[in-house]
Amino acid sequence: MTMMVTTLRQAANRIAPVWPLADFVAVNPFLGLSELPFGAAQAMLGQVSGRPALPERAVFAEALARGRITEADLAAAIAAASASLTPDELRAVAQQPRPPAPLSPAAMTVSDVLDATLGTDWTRVTTEEIAKWLAAWADDGQASWGMPWRGQPLYAAWRAAARHDRAPEVAGLTGFRALIASLPADATESAAASLAALGIAQPAAYLHRALLGLAGWGAALRQRGWMRELDGQANDGVIELLAIRLAWEQALHAHHTQPAFRAAWQARLNTPEPAAPDLAADLLLLDAYERGYRRELGGKLAQRKSRAAPAPLVQAAFCIDVRSEVYRRALEEVTLQAETIGFAGFFGFALEYVRLGDAKGAEQCPVLLKPGLVICEAVQGATPAEEAELAAQRGLKRRAADLWNSFRNSAVSSFAYVETAGFLAAPELVRGTLGRSTPKADGLDPALLARLGPSLEARPWQTRAHGFASAARLDAAEAVLRALSLTHDFAPLVLLAGHGSSTVNNPHAAGLDCGACGGHTGESNARVAAAVLNDPAVRAGLAPRGIVIPPGTRFLAGLHDTTTDEVTLYDADMTDPAVRQLRAWLDEASKRARRFRAGSLGISGAPDAEIARRSTDWSEVRPEWGLVNNAAFIVAPRSRTQGLDLEGRAFLHSYVWQEDKGFGVLELIMTAPMVVANWINLQYYGSTVDNAAMGSGNKVLHNITGRLGVLEGQGGDLRVGLPMQSLHDGTAWRHEPMRLHVVIEAPEAAMEAILGKHAGVRQLVENGWLHLFSLGEDGGMRRYHGPGRWLAD
Repeated sequence: MTMMVTTLRQAANRIAPVWPLADFVAVNPFLGLSELPFGAAQAMLGQVSGRPALPERAVFAEALARGRITEADLAAAIAAASASLTPDELRAVAQQPRPPAPLSPAAMTVSDVLDATLGTDWTRVTTEEIAKWLAAWADDGQASWGMPWRGQPLYAAWRAAARHDRAPEVAGLTGFRALIASLPADATESAAASLAALGIAQPAAYLHRALLGLAGWGAALRQRGWMRELDGQANDGVIELLAIRLAWEQALHAHHTQPAFRAAWQARLNTPEPAAPDLAADLLLLDAYERGYRRELGGKLAQRKSRAAPAPLVQAAFCIDVRSEVYRRALEEVTLQAETIGFAGFFGFALEYVRLGDAKGAEQCPVLLKPGLVICEAVQGATPAEEAELAAQRGLKRRAADLWNSFRNSAVSSFAYVETAGFLAAPELVRGTLGRSTPKADGLDPALLARLGPSLEARPWQTRAHGFASAARLDAAEAVLRALSLTHDFAPLVLLAGHGSSTVNNPHAAGLDCGACGGHTGESNARVAAAVLNDPAVRAGLAPRGIVIPPGTRFLAGLHDTTTDEVTLYDADMTDPAVRQLRAWLDEASKRARRFRAGSLGISGAPDAEIARRSTDWSEVRPEWGLVNNAAFIVAPRSRTQGLDLEGRAFLHSYVWQEDKGFGVLELIMTAPMVVANWINLQYYGSTVDNAAMGSGNKVLHNITGRLGVLEGQGGDLRVGLPMQSLHDGTAWRHEPMRLHVVIEAPEAAMEAILGKHAGVRQLVENGWLHLFSLGEDGGMRRYHGPGRWLAD
């Protein structure tokens, strides 16, 4: 049985986790395949799904036609792979549709064989029947009537429900309930029994395909297991899903005794494994496609522009998010007295932020990390009694809203609501139709909202009673300043700008917020960081560590709204002339950034009003483009990229290697932000090349399920990844599917040493899930090909 657990867990780990809608963050959909070379992983996907995750050849044909791929790019890709094709032959391949990948017989499920031989529809029925019980069991408060067995483990809850569910038998699967009742109560034992009944001795490919049929729900369970693993607990949710899927397979096999099916199933068991699909030409075309982009990128980086500038009035740190690249460039065009910095938007403070009146908060940090602090919201200048009253007011309003929603949505009162009170919703319906919706208020007067801020009397997880200790503040402050490469020459103002978005009627809204903040807006992290760095005790403690912050330097917190390109300042003294000047520069930079984005949104003329309208229009399926077309992650001083139009395609992380003794900061960058950027890049890649499997389809058809995710339509598997409208404008793709180009200005030996210490990061690089380059003093790029091998393309 230990071997069976290992086999099931290996299959479960092929599925990447997906986070709930409220915390929606980008995830690498190939996470469970990263130990394989990129090409081998695509061949495996071809064998178990029939669809390798590679761009359609039409993408390459179009790129060839417009010169995006040149003859030199084709020749270089062929030479790098020592392939026997000529550029002309490869060009001809691009004009032909890619033939379907042959499905491996070892991967075919019972429902696959039944549908192929008898013309049944059991694959769809099985998916929908399992999914309906998964939705009931995993519901996070959306359902008015909860599943009676939700408190039990998934497999046990499903078995209990299946005893009462006649739907499979109505669909023609007689004896289903009796067979399920006869299965072992333990999920692993049940899975083993089902595999034995089916005669499957080598189940790896079969289990992988079985899970791919419910990959969305598998991903949701994998995320729950991921979080349990962070707490040192077991993760068996996907194994229990496999047991359910296998029980259905066993029931289908037992019920169908037709000779045609039985013969086909036996042939499936006896057919030797065929060769993997030949994807060599498609991989060469992808390589040439990527070479075309980095030829352009390398040409820009070689232009290194010098900028004579006075001492800055403001140093503005923005998230490394690609949308910030546009805004940073706009701000630097407005004034020479603004110096911008790129850093992960949680600003090094991994925290749980508890809003006033809440018992639990949101985790404001990358999903690869766990919060180290609990920060509680407080009302500035309020007494404890006043604060308690305000918290009660907010809580009362939320409870009233919840009760009203329950009345409006319940099975008993929903029709009465529409008949008697539905007209009360008419004004909001009209405003929404006209694109004038507004975000929901959260129960406090706007004047009081302005007084809300983080209380630094927060509680570390392990020492809740001791507060956010001075030593912890000091260590955090030093770490973030060194990671920012900001340890001297401070400007009078240092702006820490988190980011978020403003949209309405958008289930995937969190996907437009800060990935470094766990799919939330980043102002709380910025405000905490600014408060710590303004603390006189922290500044005094930093001085002996070699970081002297002038008394006149003030840290400000802000929020960059990526939908409207407005920047909000928090806790800022607007009577200060320097702050007023910064406000004017930010307003002008916002206008310039909107003008840059207007064309991609199909807006002509003055874009300010139209972009603002899109953020409040509940029918708008493309309020912004998010991180579409991301392609590069550049780790270098800002002087390397300043003045260059990188088209909003590059994550920009500030880094000066000469100031990084021991390369601890470089190690942090390569093991955290670089990995997160790779996750984002591969999510956009996967959602583009195979939206049916790795995206979420047409958002117009989405139905929110269990507050976890969306269905496309009324049933079936939970959808993962990005909607088509986030990638395609209705006429053409807005995202070029390619792997991330990581360009780092640092000694190559230092990067190699870090790869040697971190196997997971080394797999991403050496297996071709991203491309790693060093950036030389002359602006030249050298690609990593293995230890000691860095070569110019």
